[in-house]
Amino acid sequence: MVVVTDVNEDRLARAEALFLPAEVKEKDGIDLHFVNTGKMENSAAELREMTGGTGFDDVFCYAPVAAVVELCSAVLGRDYAQSVKASGRQKKVL
Repeated sequence: MVVVTDVNEDRLARAEALFLPAEVKEKDGIDLHFVNTGKMENSAAELREMTGGTGFDDVFCYAPVAAVVELCSAVLGRDYAQSVKASGRQKKVL
């Protein structure tokens, strides 16, 4: 199972249009879900519920904002890996 989350419905819709869950399931055998965590009362609990309560094996955080990193940590399974990625311009330090 792969779960893509965001709080912006437009970004989620765009991602889902590019990677149609039914096609991904048929071609690669992967259950792909797009979830708006902004519409959840307790996003960590609801996301963990998707895994039967065990948490996710791997979590990739592409928005290193404190609240997002905390959510990623909360849904991570025991003894698994979290990766935080930062993007954007790097400032040159002299």
